[in-house]
Amino acid sequence: MKDFARSFLCFVLKIFYLCPIKKRTVYLVNFNGTSYGFEAKAFAEYLMKNYPNKYKIVWEITDETNFKGIDIIKFVRKNSIAAVYYSLTSGLLLFNTTPRSYIPYRKKQYLVETWHGYPFKKVGKYAIRYNKRVYSLPTVYTSHSDFYEKQVIKDSFEYYGRVLNCGSPRNDIFFEKDSSLRIERIREKLNIVDKRIAIYAPTFRGDFGICDIGLNFDKIRFAFEERYGGEWIVLFRYHPMVIAQLGNSYKKSSPNDVSFYPDMQELLLVADALISDYSGSIWDFSLQRKPVFLYTPDLEEYSSDRGLYFPHEQLPYPIARNEAQMLNAVTEFDENSYLLKLEDFFEKMGCYEKGNSCSTILQDYLDYSR
Repeated sequence: MKDFARSFLCFVLKIFYLCPIKKRTVYLVNFNGTSYGFEAKAFAEYLMKNYPNKYKIVWEITDETNFKGIDIIKFVRKNSIAAVYYSLTSGLLLFNTTPRSYIPYRKKQYLVETWHGYPFKKVGKYAIRYNKRVYSLPTVYTSHSDFYEKQVIKDSFEYYGRVLNCGSPRNDIFFEKDSSLRIERIREKLNIVDKRIAIYAPTFRGDFGICDIGLNFDKIRFAFEERYGGEWIVLFRYHPMVIAQLGNSYKKSSPNDVSFYPDMQELLLVADALISDYSGSIWDFSLQRKPVFLYTPDLEEYSSDRGLYFPHEQLPYPIARNEAQMLNAVTEFDENSYLLKLEDFFEKMGCYEKGNSCSTILQDYLDYSR
């Protein structure tokens, strides 16, 4: 019944084929439309900075809270008539989740799939919910690395079309020549001026519940201060899919809780260290050659769920299974050894990240749409 309803809706929506495709309209989809961040923000700001007034930027939203004061972008409600109209008339569409299965996208449209992370836990066909068709809809995928292209795009997503080996738009921020003003502005928003920052950012679990932290942040802070000196603060951020799933039932419990900060990449830019587990933020953050620590008390349970792309012990990051090990990993951190392992890891992965993802996407679109 669902397949029939979807097919019927696709048939009805083809009425929008009467409207021409507008090559200078860009339609952006970031998760469920609740925040201004990630790949969509990076690409929008690239266009606004380098091609002011040349492109009409349309952003799909479900909540206006985090979009106040951004007047240069047109915002449309998810599943509204306006959203459907722009989905079928925009020349370029960029997604960090899969395209809509009920939208009959047109052959001359350019659909970019960036995905929203460098997964360590298997995704796509290994997940509980998998619709092979939606993974085949994009015109092109962006890839972080040779490994990512082979194991994620081709194997997990079963996609064998065009791939841009240019990294992700969200990671271009880490390659800016001078980001000092941006960092200063972000710190002001966080109200953190002089302290050094560590962020604890676990990924979501299968049930989308909040994991048991199991860490004393005061002890973690003391460990960083012992190892590096100076004054530190430990922030924590839950995965946006967890927050979206919990909705209004989740309440900010501490001033150090930055789960509602709209742009994770900005947090990673200003942070001096990251503690995570299986999150794609591990890859993003370490592009800056900053220290990453893995806290994985549930490794066996998590990996048996649907598997990891490679054993955690093959990663270049210190691993802790309990708080005592975590504290020791910080205080005994060997930066020189870490950096050597990290460079070896990037080489083995065949890293494509160079900070030119947005420009590569736009140029490929211009070539495609000629």
